[in-house]
Amino acid sequence: MTHIEVIDYLSEHLETSKAEMRRLMDQSTSVITQILDREYAITLPRLGTFNTKKRQKRRGFHPRRKQFMMLPQRRVVSFRAGTSLRNHVKNMRVGK
Repeated sequence: MTHIEVIDYLSEHLETSKAEMRRLMDQSTSVITQILDREYAITLPRLGTFNTKKRQKRRGFHPRRKQFMMLPQRRVVSFRAGTSLRNHVKNMRVGK
């Protein structure tokens, strides 16, 4: 589902305008980004937890040049699904 499809779906189900839903989604994303930038975790009940982790410097491979290189240390976003979401996905039918 794309960003626009999510906005359409939510605006229809919440009976609000698409412009208002887009503004709400953009502000939510901005707030989540600011919180993660401060290295705090965000827990959304029944959905899961977003946090940042430091990925250590590591060796990588450049396929075009066919040579190894060192990739620098960096921060990455991590997501751990909550129990409710995990159980829902686990109980979904395969052909759905």
